[in-house]
Amino acid sequence: MPTITIELTDDQLSHLRDIMRGALGDLRAEISGTERLAYRQALREDEAVIRAVLEALPPAGEEAAAGR
Repeated sequence: MPTITIELTDDQLSHLRDIMRGALGDLRAEISGTERLAYRQALREDEAVIRAVLEALPPAGEEAAAGR
């Protein structure tokens, strides 16, 4: 799996984290509201990717330290 590095400002990182958390909430609602098994599985895969990216981001409050 290829690895990429991107540089974000503290503000961009904070916004990205907020957007991804919002997307997770939307996905949970959509997963619970769908009856189509294949679609539900695709949404769960999306959820897993978003969670993995969120876990790879530095914790909130450590943005400045990560850039040093």
